[in-house]
Amino acid sequence: MKTHTDYLQKLQDWMELRNYSKATISAYSCGLKQFLEWREAEGFSGPFSQEEARRYLLSRYRSGKKWQTVNGDYSAMRKFYEHVLGQEWDVEHLPRPRKERSL
Repeated sequence: MKTHTDYLQKLQDWMELRNYSKATISAYSCGLKQFLEWREAEGFSGPFSQEEARRYLLSRYRSGKKWQTVNGDYSAMRKFYEHVLGQEWDVEHLPRPRKERSL
């Protein structure tokens, strides 16, 4: 079984090869690390599922995180699922959060 460090390194390597900025790599790595820690604390093990991703994003939103934070988490997790795990990201099941608008 792979460790958090293995998953983080795979995402960082993929992003570096795609020429993402250091700031973006750092932000996505932080988002993925928080998801992996949440997943472990919630008792999930074995293969990753999109239901886990959905539950995590909902928990972040419900805990009062700002739109920008949840959107960053969403982006990091989508890259992780698609490019590290090789899973298709179901945008119908996991839609991108809508931007908050102020009047």
